[in-house]
Amino acid sequence: MPRPHLPYEFRPGRWRFRLRGEMVYRDGAGKVLESEVAARRELRRRLGGSAAQTPRSVATLLDAYEDARGSGHTVALAERFAGWARGDYAALATLPASTLVDYAAWLKRQTTARGTPFAPKSVKHYVSAAASVLQWGIDRGYVTVAIRRPRLPKSAPNPKPIARATLAAAYRSLRRRPKVRHLVSLLRVGVLTGIRPVSLRMLRWDDVDLERGYLSMMRHKSVGVTGSAVIVPIGRRVVVILSRLTRHPSGYVWVSSKGTPYKRAGLRSIWKRAGITPYAMRHTFAQAAMDAGARQEDVSAAMGHVAGSEIVKMYARLSAERVRSVADLVERRGLHRAQPAPRRASAPSPSAQEKRPPTPRKRAKVQSGASSPRGRRGDASRGQGRGRAAG
Repeated sequence: MPRPHLPYEFRPGRWRFRLRGEMVYRDGAGKVLESEVAARRELRRRLGGSAAQTPRSVATLLDAYEDARGSGHTVALAERFAGWARGDYAALATLPASTLVDYAAWLKRQTTARGTPFAPKSVKHYVSAAASVLQWGIDRGYVTVAIRRPRLPKSAPNPKPIARATLAAAYRSLRRRPKVRHLVSLLRVGVLTGIRPVSLRMLRWDDVDLERGYLSMMRHKSVGVTGSAVIVPIGRRVVVILSRLTRHPSGYVWVSSKGTPYKRAGLRSIWKRAGITPYAMRHTFAQAAMDAGARQEDVSAAMGHVAGSEIVKMYARLSAERVRSVADLVERRGLHRAQPAPRRASAPSPSAQEKRPPTPRKRAKVQSGASSPRGRRGDASRGQGRGRAAG
């Protein structure tokens, strides 16, 4: 829905705004305004750009920020801040220095659609988006007050690996449904590689190198920051799983019944019915690798983290063999099987009566060691030997 401070209203299929008493829903070329961004851009064009040049409130500052940077994730999160900034926080000239502190305190009192309070990570994202918009206004002279940033508590790590019994039940649940039976391979690759769900469902055959055992994650979230793809080594079991799949003409590894890659919501509903969550596959890989004795730096590199992140500090010094060994360790845990791997019963140790008697050579060695005060050859004989060697 549009923000209440702007003269916009929504009708099915079009956005309209009121200008000098007239409802406008088409742009200068006669095209219907189908989004709020298009309506706001058309309003600024008809007003001569005055709304974007001299922002005097938080709402108009957000409009100017969106016009300069484009509508992205930051603008979507800052919409809540623009709706909250009313009264004492509306005008940029009288904006208090404690704006972000008060905004963070207000967010902590809010609840989600499920009735649960916002997580610390969500509060941090909303505050960071508002701080980015305000800092952009400070750099251009729209905001003249130094805004203080609140100290937010760090979100505690909450790993949620999939239990062996739950993973086996998920395999059986997918096999019983013909339409999603092919997603068993996706679940196996997910727990054996630790790739992010968005990169996994958008994986293309052009990104797969089965001969050398690599995945080139072109749709990794770090692409655009480093300017290059992230290379993720895979184990032998993953190579076998991918080699058995039928290649679709669309070029994607896993496609839906429509011939297109799975949407996030559609795949999430399938995993929910199977009793798992998408990101739990990544947690399962990390937990299995750490339980197998892999180093934290190696696990982070195998999961596709780039150098300079909070987890990996030595990514440039890691060899491909060490990173690939992490995938081999996880495959040995048997996560790709429908049933947990049975534990081999260890042979009982022989009792004292069943032990073989010592050989004569070993008996003589024990007796000679017992005659020494330290349970071995005396120090005197050692000294004599060294003296003879020195002489």
